[in-house]
Amino acid sequence: MVAARSTKALSPLQELLARAEKKYDINIGTMASITSDVARISTGNLAIDAALGGGFPLGRSGEFYGPPSSGKTTLATQCLINTQRIIKLGGSPELGIKEDDVLIYADYEQTMDIEYCVKLGLDPEHPSFQIFQPDTLEQGADFLTAAFRTGELRLAVVDSVASMVPSAQAEADTVGKALVAVAPRLLKTFGQNLNPILRQSQGSIIFINHETEVMSMGGPASYGPPPTTTPGGKAMKFFASVRLQFRPVKTHKGPITNPVTKQVQEIPIATDVRVKVIKNKTAPPNRVAEARVRYGRGFDNLHTAMAALIADKRVTHTSGRFYFDKLIDQIPAPWMAVEAKTTARPYIFGEKALFKAADQHPEWREALISLASEIVTRNMEQIKGSPDLEEDDDVEIEDDLDALLAADDSGKRRPI
Repeated sequence: MVAARSTKALSPLQELLARAEKKYDINIGTMASITSDVARISTGNLAIDAALGGGFPLGRSGEFYGPPSSGKTTLATQCLINTQRIIKLGGSPELGIKEDDVLIYADYEQTMDIEYCVKLGLDPEHPSFQIFQPDTLEQGADFLTAAFRTGELRLAVVDSVASMVPSAQAEADTVGKALVAVAPRLLKTFGQNLNPILRQSQGSIIFINHETEVMSMGGPASYGPPPTTTPGGKAMKFFASVRLQFRPVKTHKGPITNPVTKQVQEIPIATDVRVKVIKNKTAPPNRVAEARVRYGRGFDNLHTAMAALIADKRVTHTSGRFYFDKLIDQIPAPWMAVEAKTTARPYIFGEKALFKAADQHPEWREALISLASEIVTRNMEQIKGSPDLEEDDDVEIEDDLDALLAADDSGKRRPI
């Protein structure tokens, strides 16, 4: 008597899928067997991380675009810095980052400011950071594709798409020679080849791009601002998993002494930037974040943290005063001890005094940012569990941080 088979025979289609998976080394199966939580790295700012769904996703490509001096390169550099910190600490198995991983900055513009990157926190002497200055688009594309195939390249930044010159244009004898759509075609091929490699190697790439006005026979200026576009054709729009649009909103000035005349002058020291997630294949898109870029320091987390603490009623802001009486026991600060002797509600008057106190007491500053990070993480989990809020397009969300900082307990201006 023949014993019964313990396993059910595979159908012809199941056998075909098994052979294809083995032959082509690809994943074939149910959604549960293929999809998983997307690993993310922090951009260095709580608001932008929240808008992206927790940070910039690993294994994907992204495009940061906007006008000049809007924070694109700064945010991309901060992504490099946060990844390098993980590498220097020995890596992270949860994120798939190893201690021998490499970061590459493809400086097509050949204008990288190393001193500024060091101020932001980058260690240029560490072997994990490599700078690459290609001459043509093909050089950088071929090198980056081969580097990602090794599985050791974790994050690459391309600065910028507008400076990726095709070899046909670089080798042309005549300046201005008509070369129709050479760069867009090459970028299309680059994106088609790169995306599957990124998914397999869990590497990420960030393309920095600019915005230019579209040359057209438009009407007068009263019809509205001229339309804008990004160089490189539509390749980035299709192949980038994440696209961030940068818009400067407000410039803040501060005093500085002229070394020649010794006169005090007011110069820009910070800019509020609105970052909109135009496209996101790993989290809901169309999220908006507003953050402050402090010149020489990058995207400031304290400004974002204060907005979160005020919205959560951990800090009270009234008539320009920041009251910290609710945080005395949880987050004590040296300057609070003096105020506590004279008043029951210790406070700081004005944003300038707030940033000055934070710079003088970095431990207190980091404690505030850490608490704000916990609040933002908790709020994100609550929003994920509320499908009604995700699907309601009529909800108006206050994304102006100045409105959050101007809110008080009177109820006249409450942030949503």
